[in-house]
Amino acid sequence: MKKTASWMLTTVAAGALLAGCTSATADNGSSASGEKISNACTQAAGAIVDKAREATPLIVPEAPIDLAAAKGKNIWMIMVVTNQFTSAAAEGFNEAAAAAGVKATVYDGQGQTNKFNEGMAQAIAQKADAIVLLGIEPAMLSGSLNDAARAGIPVINALSGDASAPLANGVFANVSANYTADGSALAAWTLVDSNCSASTFFAQPTAIEIYKNMADGAEKVYRENCPDDCSLDIQEIDLANAATDLPQKVETAMKRNPDTTYVMTNWDSGVTFVEPTVAMTNPDAKILGRDGIATSLDSIRSGKGQDVTMAAPPEAWLGWVMVDNAIRSVTGAQPSGIVIPTRLVDEANVGDSNADVNPNYKDFQNAFKEAWSKN
Repeated sequence: MKKTASWMLTTVAAGALLAGCTSATADNGSSASGEKISNACTQAAGAIVDKAREATPLIVPEAPIDLAAAKGKNIWMIMVVTNQFTSAAAEGFNEAAAAAGVKATVYDGQGQTNKFNEGMAQAIAQKADAIVLLGIEPAMLSGSLNDAARAGIPVINALSGDASAPLANGVFANVSANYTADGSALAAWTLVDSNCSASTFFAQPTAIEIYKNMADGAEKVYRENCPDDCSLDIQEIDLANAATDLPQKVETAMKRNPDTTYVMTNWDSGVTFVEPTVAMTNPDAKILGRDGIATSLDSIRSGKGQDVTMAAPPEAWLGWVMVDNAIRSVTGAQPSGIVIPTRLVDEANVGDSNADVNPNYKDFQNAFKEAWSKN
């Protein structure tokens, strides 16, 4: 008979344990009934994965912007921390600013709330015309946002919360993806890959709304499709000290539950922190992330290290989207309304090169320039 385990969600902060309330087998314990439910689980999860694997179309602004009115403006970007993803986004930010004729300043928040506020204070003191927050939860900066509003400086919230989330006070636009759906897709992949018997560690950096959204999406998929035969262990991670905190949490979790076969870091740059631990503890465990950075795509292609990612368009494209909305905020235009698309990438669709992952984005810079200047 199929082994039945309880579904669970564990958080370090709360230490909560939620047990599934339905059995994956029939009341009479027949394995046939259990197999039927397993099939339903894999079919439902497979539908999510198939949709998430589809290539995304090129997305650029639909309305032009007034570049003449924006010329010479000073746009700041305060990013949550420096890593491969944010560095590449910053390069795109600087590139787009140069193309638009505006000045760009990038500030590293180093994963610390006091640094985020310090960056905001510097931007306001230097009379920034617009401020972009990359990966920083606006709720952590309520005082600074009020200061920016009093100074008449619009703020763009990038990669914090789902794109559809309500705008925080003083925020002009959200530039984000559907992180809840991304968490669902990654969780669904583990169910398909394990034939609905997954035991998964999920890293959730504290105070970062997008990772809570991903956890919510993953939890929903497990609860609705595999409440008894799968486990989801969600652990809070200190992002500022992720290089040490993440591998320690993974090692503890995998020793506590030797059946752990999936590790979800949820940001690709965190994968390097857990690879050695996974290799030593359970080399057969698979690693999942999000963002689609170059090294992760290379790992998926080579079959060494990371196995899955939710790939956004090239990070530089995000930099252009942020600049676009910043310019709109200082020229009286409406936000672009762009929602960042993502694509689930594994060995089945990673292609021969990283450009193949988002084939429609090979010349996005010129597409932006054309969109900006069209009548």
